[in-house]
Amino acid sequence: MEATTPAYPTRLSETQWATLAAYFAADSPLGRPRNTSLPAVVEAILYVLRAGCPWRMLPW
Repeated sequence: MEATTPAYPTRLSETQWATLAAYFAADSPLGRPRNTSLPAVVEAILYVLRAGCPWRMLPW
């Protein structure tokens, strides 16, 4: 996770992300490489669920 991103109440700790990371597929040699941080996506989803704000109004 990026150190420059401000801390939000829904921010995942390294331990929490390590627990969740097992549920996501590893990078595949086929197709385009992933250019989005999975922890950032999960944190954004948690932020929307908690704050109830529209997806496009995320502070990222």
